Amino acid sequence: MADQSSTPSIEFYSQLEPDGFYRLLELTPELADILESGASLSLKAPETDSHLILCTVSKTYRVRQMNQSNTLLLSDSRDLSFSSESSEAPPYLVAFGSASSYLEVIDEQSPKLSVESIPLYMGNGVISGLHEPNRPTSIHYESLGVLRSRAPLSDAEFNEKWRLQGGVEIDDIACRINDSLTHSIICDILATVIGSKLDLSAVNCIQLLPLLPSDAEPLAVVEAVMARFSQSASSNCKYLVPQFLFYIYCFPLK
Repeated sequence: MADQSSTPSIEFYSQLEPDGFYRLLELTPELADILESGASLSLKAPETDSHLILCTVSKTYRVRQMNQSNTLLLSDSRDLSFSSESSEAPPYLVAFGSASSYLEVIDEQSPKLSVESIPLYMGNGVISGLHEPNRPTSIHYESLGVLRSRAPLSDAEFNEKWRLQGGVEIDDIACRINDSLTHSIICDILATVIGSKLDLSAVNCIQLLPLLPSDAEPLAVVEAVMARFSQSASSNCKYLVPQFLFYIYCFPLK
C-alpha cells in the first residue's frame, strides 16, 4: 500500500457562485505591473463606439469580450511550480469556478479625439453657440478637465492631440480656435517675427510673446496657436515659421 503521507494534497474552498456584478479582465504583464505599482487604470465608453476603452496614463487599449468555457482556478501568490516528487507544499487554491466570458485588452494603435462636439472660439471672448437661445444639443460646453476625463484615450495622448487641434480653455469651456482667428494670429506672429528681426527658421515662445500687439488675443489663445505648430509642448520649444506659412497657404481667409 502506498505511503499517503508523502502524497501532495491541495487545499481549496467551495466553488464560487456566479456573480453578474463582476467581470473578468485579462491583464497583460505591463498592466499588472502598473496596478502593482499603485497606479490606476481607467475604463471609458466612447459615445460613437460600443467598445470599452481601457487607459493608463500614457497608453490606450481597446477592450473586447471573449467567450469561453474554461474552469477558473483562483490561487494565492505562492510559486505555482511544483511536482509530485517535491516535498514542498503545492499551491494553495482559494476557489474554483467558471466564467462564460472575459475581457481581453488590445493595443489601440491610433486612438482618436472626436472634435465635432467641441465648440469653436471665435475671438474677443466669443464662443460659438454659447449664448444662443437654442443652444445646439450636439455641442458640449464643458471644462477641459471633463473633456479629458471622458475622451476615449489616455491623458498623454489626449494632451498631444489637443495641442495639435489648437485647443484652448476659455472661461472653463474647452474650445477649438476658429480657422479665421488662427489665420489672424499667425499673421500677427509673422509680422512680429519680421519686425523684430527674429530668426525665421525657429521662434522661441518666451521671446516672442512680449513682442506681440497689446490688443492681441489672450495669452492662452496665442500659446495654443503657437503650440499647434510646434515641435514640442514645452513652453521653451521652438516653433517653425514655415509651418505657419504652409497653414496660411492651405487655409486662406475667405
